[in-house]
Amino acid sequence: MDKPEIGFRIRYYREQRGLTQKQLARAANLAAGTITRYESGEDREPRLYALQAIAAALTIPVTALIEDHPSASNDPDLTPFPSVLSPKEGS
Repeated sequence: MDKPEIGFRIRYYREQRGLTQKQLARAANLAAGTITRYESGEDREPRLYALQAIAAALTIPVTALIEDHPSASNDPDLTPFPSVLSPKEGS
């Protein structure tokens, strides 16, 4: 997976839950700048502990941020990431 795509997924789930970057950062016990850098793709090496904290704050499995098909988690509350932003098949 392209690492900037993680940032798109973070933003998608954050907005889906109606959170600002600052609110998500506070809930994940991270600096607001960390969320900004991940979402913008500026930080190309997301730390696992940060992704775990973000996922916990968003109440989603961390796999929703790093796998192509998070719906495979069988979590009825997890809206699958839109396929238009996922890598295209065969490319």
